[in-house]
Amino acid sequence: MSVTEPWMRLEGPLGEGCLKPYALRCEEGLSRPFDLRIEALSSRDVIEPGSLLGRVVTVFVANPRGRERVFSGVVRNFWLGNVIGRGQRLVALAIVPRFALLQHARDNRIFQDMTIIDVMKRILHQDNGHDIECASSIRRRPREYIVQYGETTFDFVERLLAEEGLFYYFRHERGRHVMVIGDDEASFMDHPDGDLQFSANAPVGGGLVAWRSGFVAHAGRYTLGGFDELKPAATVRETTTAHHAIEPMEAIEWYDYGGLPLRDGAAADAVRHGMEREEKKFQSACGESLHARLAPGTRCKLAAHPVGAECGRAWVVAEIRHEAVAGAASPDGGETFYRNSFSAVQADSRFRPPLREPRRMPGLQTATVVGQAGEDIVCDAHGRIKIQFHWDRNGKRDEHSSCWVRVMQSAAGNRWGSIFIPRVGQEVVVQFLEGDPDRPLVTGALYNGDNHPPWDLPGAKTQSGIASRTTPGGQITNANILRFEDKKGSEEVWLRAERDSRRETVRDEVVTIGRDQSISIDNDRKLTINKGNESVLISKGDKSVSVSEGKYTLKTAQSIVLSCGDSSIELSPSGVTIKAAAVTIQGKMKIDIDGAVTNVKGTSSVVISGGVVRIN
Repeated sequence: MSVTEPWMRLEGPLGEGCLKPYALRCEEGLSRPFDLRIEALSSRDVIEPGSLLGRVVTVFVANPRGRERVFSGVVRNFWLGNVIGRGQRLVALAIVPRFALLQHARDNRIFQDMTIIDVMKRILHQDNGHDIECASSIRRRPREYIVQYGETTFDFVERLLAEEGLFYYFRHERGRHVMVIGDDEASFMDHPDGDLQFSANAPVGGGLVAWRSGFVAHAGRYTLGGFDELKPAATVRETTTAHHAIEPMEAIEWYDYGGLPLRDGAAADAVRHGMEREEKKFQSACGESLHARLAPGTRCKLAAHPVGAECGRAWVVAEIRHEAVAGAASPDGGETFYRNSFSAVQADSRFRPPLREPRRMPGLQTATVVGQAGEDIVCDAHGRIKIQFHWDRNGKRDEHSSCWVRVMQSAAGNRWGSIFIPRVGQEVVVQFLEGDPDRPLVTGALYNGDNHPPWDLPGAKTQSGIASRTTPGGQITNANILRFEDKKGSEEVWLRAERDSRRETVRDEVVTIGRDQSISIDNDRKLTINKGNESVLISKGDKSVSVSEGKYTLKTAQSIVLSCGDSSIELSPSGVTIKAAAVTIQGKMKIDIDGAVTNVKGTSSVVISGGVVRIN
């Protein structure tokens, strides 16, 4: 469609008049970088790369009615073409937002306890000098742990914004462009030229020449599930229904399982964003116009359409393609025109960008256990630990290097199971739930050049077991050890306690020893039987008790009986009874028998003999 002589001009680092644009094509949209292509004539035969690449240029498209459109961006690439008459050379430029250059940036890093807006400001503004504006209506909920791994910074930013239901577009100004981040219709801007007046024969300088609107079926219900490791019994599931309920679609459900705990209202927001992402498809429109100042994020209304129902409703431009040629400036001459084609969504249906597939963590990784300075073991009430990945160049190898990371155990019940807490400095194996870098899980530990096995290998390769380490300040010899020796002929189980050892048997205990037992005690030994009996049976062999120094005491409340065959000695509180076929009492020097009453009786005879016999 021809219009009366629009014109274009370009301002940039090469100075005024050096580049004279004659053709423009631009594609731009919500939540996507614009792509502006310019064809121009250059008064220079040679243009140095550093004078244009990455530099800001501004292109103005105007017409006699003064409705000028501004495009501003940075040069991503340019081509030098043929030299034509009048000493001019053809030049083609590709101009993009500064944000698009982050497609060439890639990083591995971690953000903790930051809102998405904080992350955007850090990456876009502080690190890269982008001009950004963030809507005040955006909910600023901190996220505990966000990982960029193997993603371009561009993909990382787009993914985070989409996860939070945030869209962006660019506002163009002379010499700059601003990245506007929003979450609702208040973030859109009104069309500066007012309503779109429909006319199949649009006048010069602006008009809507084609319009189509339509509807698309979508899910009637959206459900999102998750899991909260701190509240595993709780059901983490949110459901919402569509605002535009079409009866055949009401039963159609879109169910996603995010896996994340979605605490503090995040689940309600996420499910609402999912439903709105579906509903934005419900009604859309497309058109063609001569309004050069239409842009993504522009809110406008349709007027003068022959179908009255189409008029008065607010729409927001979602995507638009501009095309302009200044025929008089073109080396081929030809027609001068501007036109665009665009698509729009209803302004009252919140625009949510499609979710981007996150970078998945392939396979396993390893990391180092970290914590506060001076601590050997750092964990929380759930046995979770802190780690630092080898690729993390920003971490300080302290308790701030990661979120709390769960540790896999061989069994984990309610107050039962196994527990081994990896210690600071150990290398551990890390996997990621569903491949999500934001959800690390420690699944094992590894020896390395600094951390060696508890016994020398390969010499002790037949030995297996567990060796702990005294903390803090424990040395190699300070350990509790359970070791199994499987070498043929030397099989052994060795249990060592670095200090104290305690054993508790609730009921019965049976110990069977096939050969010898040796017990060596350097200090005291105490055996307490609270109730019941103790018996020692030696089927074959002898028993000896030897006290090298000190005394041996047997004490009982009732009696002590020493028995050998038919002979016995019984000690009781009332006396001592000796029974035997013959009793011999021999004192090499003297035997004293003393008692208040002494009876000597022999049923057959009594013999008293001696060198001298005295009877009182």
